[in-house]
Amino acid sequence: MAMCVRKYDIARWTLCLGISLLLVLVIATTGQVIDEENTATTCDAMDGTCNNEAKADATLYRSDLPASYCGSDSDSGETTTTAKDLYRYGGTAQAYKPGTAVSPNVCPETLSYESLYKVASWPFTRRTSKTSPIMNFSLKLYGCSSNEDDSSHSSSCDCSPLVTTKTVVEIWQTRPDGLYGSPRNIKNNNDDDECRATIPVDTRTGTAQFTTVAPGSTGIMGGLGPRSSDYWPYGPPVIHILVTTPPTSNEKNNDVVLYAPLLLDLPALIHSTTLEQRSFSLSAFDWRGHAWSKRKQSKETVPPFDITSWNINDEKNRIDIDVDIFLERIPPPVEGTIKTTASAAEPEFCPSFTYILPGALFLEPIAVCAKSLLDFFPM
Repeated sequence: MAMCVRKYDIARWTLCLGISLLLVLVIATTGQVIDEENTATTCDAMDGTCNNEAKADATLYRSDLPASYCGSDSDSGETTTTAKDLYRYGGTAQAYKPGTAVSPNVCPETLSYESLYKVASWPFTRRTSKTSPIMNFSLKLYGCSSNEDDSSHSSSCDCSPLVTTKTVVEIWQTRPDGLYGSPRNIKNNNDDDECRATIPVDTRTGTAQFTTVAPGSTGIMGGLGPRSSDYWPYGPPVIHILVTTPPTSNEKNNDVVLYAPLLLDLPALIHSTTLEQRSFSLSAFDWRGHAWSKRKQSKETVPPFDITSWNINDEKNRIDIDVDIFLERIPPPVEGTIKTTASAAEPEFCPSFTYILPGALFLEPIAVCAKSLLDFFPM
């Protein structure tokens, strides 16, 4: 271009200008083609919905998961667990309280430094620290159904994001000092729930996100002892998760889609210095009622969740955690409709005939199954 200007050659100036315009046109056309290819990929992934959220959703589909995630035996494909058994995956609900407020925060972050952090890595002692880590969770919810291969006579699970407008995710846990909020609050209509929340679910992606602080370990009193007392043996800290979703109608084949309620105890034992996830030692000596009352796990009852990432920020004392959770699709009652199968989607909290027996006392929620006993569990 400089040569053309210096010589004032009109012909060369015109040629240079033409070449420049041609290059601009080629670059613009190439960018448009690339954008169109990316848009087409996004639309195809989510049935024509062209947006960033839809493109992200396309990567959430998971297939060839263990058949146990669908409640089926990997060899026969037959159902081996009772979907109505809320406690089949080893979850406990003694301190559960219904009707908690909707919030993305389970424990307030201020508890990270206002409360001592008491956590046990084995049954005999708890380590005490002045601060506890802050945990940011992203739960991806999947609906799973069996996919049986006729040629091999085997069964696996195919799971896709659970996008429904009424999925309910309830979270509760101990505070960093290993104590629950008092279940007596339900009798007094007190909404002061320090470490309980119903988490909002993004219906576009089937994702629930929340922030909390690391829970402490409970002892023989289960975090509900008188005068905030607890004693060894201690157990590993957990975060309790209850997922329920109402039945919906499948417009394609006019049937009812129903998922079993899911109760999980998500392990939350953290190394005090590295913030890495760690395992609990000498678990055979965990003689707490919660430990020996909960359902024993087998290959057919592997808890259907997968911690897919654990990212540590040492400077801010934070951990970002991604967890995939898999809900089992179950057949509705014969000739069932949305209205008649609604009860099947509700969790059965109190299956025991006598609540006072240890097998029920340490599993089933006091606030639901035995409100008359709440006065015996002051904080």
